[in-house]
Amino acid sequence: MSIDRKEQLISLVLSLLVLACYRPVRDYGFVNFDDPLYVTENMRVQAGLTLEGLSLASAREERREKGLDRGTH
Repeated sequence: MSIDRKEQLISLVLSLLVLACYRPVRDYGFVNFDDPLYVTENMRVQAGLTLEGLSLASAREERREKGLDRGTH
């Protein structure tokens, strides 16, 4: 078995293992704990990608409390 073939087989097995581990997630319901606060009712998020929003998301105080999660929604 060549190295390329062996690497492909390892990649395939690892991919299948990951898919098998995350398979149960398909049946989980949506959890809506903080979306209204941070996304749907947040005026900065609703304004879209702005310079002000980026500067707030990367501000030291903001990172300490919320991380950069606001920029990911």
